[in-house]
Amino acid sequence: MCGILGDIGPRFDGARFRQALQNLHHRGPYDNGFVDLPAGALGMTRLPMSSAASLPIPVKYGETYAAYNGEVYSPNVGIVDEVRLLCEGIEKGILPDGMFAIALWQPHSASLTLQRDSYGIKPLYYFYQADRGRLIFSSELTPILTLLGECIPNIAAIAQVVATGGTLEGESLFSGIRLVAPGEQLRFRLGEGQARLIQRQHFFPQTEPSSHSIEETLGEAINRCKSTFRPSALLLSGGIDSTLLNTWMKPDIAKFTLALEPIRNLF
Repeated sequence: MCGILGDIGPRFDGARFRQALQNLHHRGPYDNGFVDLPAGALGMTRLPMSSAASLPIPVKYGETYAAYNGEVYSPNVGIVDEVRLLCEGIEKGILPDGMFAIALWQPHSASLTLQRDSYGIKPLYYFYQADRGRLIFSSELTPILTLLGECIPNIAAIAQVVATGGTLEGESLFSGIRLVAPGEQLRFRLGEGQARLIQRQHFFPQTEPSSHSIEETLGEAINRCKSTFRPSALLLSGGIDSTLLNTWMKPDIAKFTLALEPIRNLF
């Protein structure tokens, strides 16, 4: 898990940006950093899972800077190679297998790209004021609220949460702040102290079956995801998902379950 933060637009405040980046410390306590953009900055916090190698943050690949949260499922690759695979996939219109949210800054074209994985596993919120050229984006809501200073509650979204347990169509609980949709790409041009949205497109997940065996597919998926230098464990919920995973994991893997006490006296 890592954290992404970006802020571009009139009256950019570097001190407030650094404060907002600290709001993401829990998502990346091992390292953090930012690069300057035209009238803004792009920041990242890092919690490494597949490799403990130290490197500059945000990640630099060629002339591209990337604030990146997630993982590309490819054997024996580090974070720079993951960014490379994402850049190549975005260029070809075919996203690599993985779960990710990424912000790519390409100085040579003054282009900033926001991209989320096809299933929307990793979050990426954004606030965009087209008339002012203001763009803020982050892995969480709190840094965006810190940078905005104030925000109006989204009453319709709150009503949706009460009625359905979640918001619909990418809305957040605050007006003007949305989620980048699953598979969505937003491309901005930076210049004259502003961000201008120049392209919006979607990458849809594969619909044709890649295997006719659920057992084979499940085994391959688990093998892709379990590569890490950190201790691993399996959370057992008692449901079918964790039960199936348990049949594929090594017998000696640590297992645990969670029990929450009921919340009383809310009012």
